[in-house]
Amino acid sequence: MVKFTQLPGLAASVIINGREASELEDRDEIQVEHEDPDVADYQISRTHSVYIEAEDGKAFSIKMEVGAPLGHADMVYTKLIFEVFVDGIEAGKAFCGRPFFKNGGEKWNMQCSE
Repeated sequence: MVKFTQLPGLAASVIINGREASELEDRDEIQVEHEDPDVADYQISRTHSVYIEAEDGKAFSIKMEVGAPLGHADMVYTKLIFEVFVDGIEAGKAFCGRPFFKNGGEKWNMQCSE
């Protein structure tokens, strides 16, 4: 499971055939296309990429989690938006809204399936 150092409480993992996949270091350079190079640099600094070994025909999904200290009843953000890309192709979106935590939820998770 990838935990994001710049956003404690945020994590993501890839599930293949019902089991969490092993993550390997992605040696490719992260590329972001944006007309403003400062915005591109900012996005690159907050993008995490790993290599997942997978075989053709295997079912997979991507699980995202939000918990403490990010997710709490007084969180400032109205919602967190997850855009999931696999090999550069959009695989899905998920929304974690503040009402979940306002109503006493401790950990939000969503699983996007292929």
